[in-house]
Amino acid sequence: MTRIKPAEIICNNAMLAASVDLSIVKYGMVCPFTLYSEPSFEYSNSLAKASEYFEPNVLSNLKKAEGCVNASGALLCYIYATQKRKLGHINKSSLIEPNASMYIDYNARKNLELTENMTDGTRRGSLLWFIDKTSTKCGARLLAKTVLEPHINEVVINNKLDAVGELIINSKSKDKVVASFKDMIDIERAVGKLSYGTISPREVLKLAYSLKLVPDVKVALSGVRSSNLVDLSNKLVDFKEIYTLIIGAISSEAPQFVREGGAINDGFDAELDEYRALTRSTSGIISNLEAAERAETGIKTLKINYTRNFGYYIELTHAQTANVPFRYIRRQTLKNAERYTTEELKILEDKILQANDRALAREEQLFKAMLEKVVACIDGFLALSHVIAQIDVLVSHSLVATEYGFVRPEIGEQFDCIAIQEGRHPVVESLLKGEQFVPNDTLLDTGENRLMLITGPNMAGKSVYMRQVAIITILAHIGCFVPAKKAQISVTDKIFTRVGASDDLLSGRSTFMVEMSEVATILSNMSDRTLVLMDEIGRGTSTYDGLSIAWAILEYLEKYSKAKVLFSTHYHELTDLEGVVMGLKNYKLTLREVGGSIVFLRKIMRGKANRSFGIEVAALAGLPQDVLGRAKELLHKLESMDFKRQDKMAVASQVSIFNAPNSQNEIIKILNELDIDQVSPRHALDILMDLKEKAGV
Repeated sequence: MTRIKPAEIICNNAMLAASVDLSIVKYGMVCPFTLYSEPSFEYSNSLAKASEYFEPNVLSNLKKAEGCVNASGALLCYIYATQKRKLGHINKSSLIEPNASMYIDYNARKNLELTENMTDGTRRGSLLWFIDKTSTKCGARLLAKTVLEPHINEVVINNKLDAVGELIINSKSKDKVVASFKDMIDIERAVGKLSYGTISPREVLKLAYSLKLVPDVKVALSGVRSSNLVDLSNKLVDFKEIYTLIIGAISSEAPQFVREGGAINDGFDAELDEYRALTRSTSGIISNLEAAERAETGIKTLKINYTRNFGYYIELTHAQTANVPFRYIRRQTLKNAERYTTEELKILEDKILQANDRALAREEQLFKAMLEKVVACIDGFLALSHVIAQIDVLVSHSLVATEYGFVRPEIGEQFDCIAIQEGRHPVVESLLKGEQFVPNDTLLDTGENRLMLITGPNMAGKSVYMRQVAIITILAHIGCFVPAKKAQISVTDKIFTRVGASDDLLSGRSTFMVEMSEVATILSNMSDRTLVLMDEIGRGTSTYDGLSIAWAILEYLEKYSKAKVLFSTHYHELTDLEGVVMGLKNYKLTLREVGGSIVFLRKIMRGKANRSFGIEVAALAGLPQDVLGRAKELLHKLESMDFKRQDKMAVASQVSIFNAPNSQNEIIKILNELDIDQVSPRHALDILMDLKEKAGV
C-alpha cells in the first residue's frame, strides 16, 4: 500500500475496525480507511458486479481467493456509483505476487531516494530524476514503477540489457524513436477519457496524430535483432482505419468542446454542410431580401436588422409610414422609427436560427457516433500504450548509458556475489560541484565476504558508499547499465536499509525505537539473496547497550543468514570480530590529517579506522574553539582512564572486543588479499601510508 500510495481506501465494517491497529495507518504512511456499502463486499454481490466487467478467464483468476472477488466487486460498485457509467477500459485484473519482483520496503525506498529526495520530498536529486529520459508519460510511469519493483527474472533482465546495448550502438534508430515519441500524447490517459466520455475533439485529434506516428516507430525498429525489441516492434499495431476516420472527421482547428461548433470537417456530412451553408450565407440572403423590399416598396431607407430579443425586423422612419404595404406586420414602435416583419421574413428567420442549433446538434451526433468506433479499440490502445512505454524505457536507459558512460552489468543466478569495480553513486556524482567523485570497489558474496564492516569518520562517505552499492544493484535489475567499470550482480530478491536517524513524533516513537523496529523487520524478512544496508546500529542508546546490540546483530547475521550486508559503525571495538564472525571483513573510508585538520579521501580500503575523528569533524562544522579545545582535553583523559577495560572479564569467553588488535596480523591479512594488478598508483600510495600507520612507523 505504501508503494501504491492510494488516495482513498474503501472497506467494510470489519476492515474499518481492524485498520485502526494497522501500523501504516497509525503512523500516517497511508490514508485512513473509509467505510463503504457493506452489501457491496458480500461475495454474491461482488461476483455479480465483477461478471459485468471481466471475462470468464479473469474471473477464474479472481476466484482463487474469496477476498479478491469481494474487494474487486466492491471497487467496481464504487466506481459505477461515483462515475454513473460503466467504464470500458476496466476489463482486466491481475494478482500482485509477493515474489514477482524485488521487494524494496518503504524505508529502503525513502533512504535510497529512489523517487524523491529526503530533503524536501521533491523529485530532484532522486534516482528516478537522474535516469528518467523518457519521452512519453506512459514511459515515465512505467519507469517509476520499475524502479520501485525491479525485475528478479534473469531472462527478463538480460533481454532488456541486450535491447539497451543494441540501442546504444544503433543511434539512428534510437533518435527516430525519440523524435516520434516526443510528439505523442498520453495514450493511456486518453483511453481513460474515452471511457469516461470526457474526451474533447482536440484530444481525439491528438490521439489520431499519435496513432499516425506508430508506423514510423515500427520502421525505425525494423532492423533490430535483440529479442525484446523484435517482440515489441511486432506488437506495434497500425490503427490506420481509426486515425484516417478521426483526421477525416475532426477539424484541425477543433474547439475544446463540441458544443462550441466547428469540430467536424466540412464535407464529412451532407446534412451538416447544408445547415452550415445556410448559417454562413445569412448576410447575403438578408442583403438580397433587403434590396428586393426596397425595390418593391420604393422606400430607399428601408433596412433589415437583427437583435437577440426581436430577431430579424424591417425598420422604417415615421415619415415613411404612409408607404408601408399591407403585408407588413408592426412589431415595435420607437421614437423615430417603426419596426415590422413579414411572413417571408419570419420563415427565413426560423430557418436561419434553427440552422445553427441543428448544426450543433448534428455535430454532437456525428462526434458521438465516431467516438463509438474509437471506443471499440480501447483494448488495442491500452496494449499499444504498454508497448510504447516499454520501448520508451529501453531508449531512456540507452540515453543514460551513453551520456554518462555506464557499462553493462553481468547478472544472473550463476553469480553469488555483488562484485563492483570503480562503482559510483550516479546522483551524487552529477550534483557534485568543484569536486571529483571518487569511485570505489565492492565485493560481497555468500561466503568469506558476505559482511562488510565499515568504519571511518562522519562525512567520510560511508552512507554514500553503501547507498551506491544498492543503487547499482537496483539499476542492474531494472535492465539499465550501471555507473561502474565492471559489475557482476547476483539476482537479489530484497533490499533493506537501516540508514539515518529521526524521531517518529506522530506515533510517539523515539529515534532508537524507530531504529530497532526497522532492524527487527530486516532480521525477520531477509533471505540468502537479500542485500542489507545497516548504518550506525545502536547509536540511539548508551554506549554499552548499543555496542552489545550491534555485536549481537552481527552474530545473528552469521548464524541465520547468508544475506549480503554492508554494516557501518563507530563502534571500533566491533572490528575485532573479523576472523571470529565468519564472512566479516573490515573496511574503512580513508582520510588524511593535514595541519591539524582532516581531508576526506573518500576511498574505501581493507582494514579498520584507527579512530573516529569526531572532534576534527566538529571543527569543520564550525564549533567554537573553546568547545573543541575542552573536548580534546576530555578525550585525552577518558582515553588514559581506559574505562572500557572494566568489563573485560564479562566477555572473556568470547573474543575481547576491547583489546587492541594484533596490528601485524591485520597487515598480513590486507597484504594477502591485495590484488596488485587491480591497484592504481594513487591507491597503492594510500595503502602504503595506512600500513605504515598500523605498523607504527
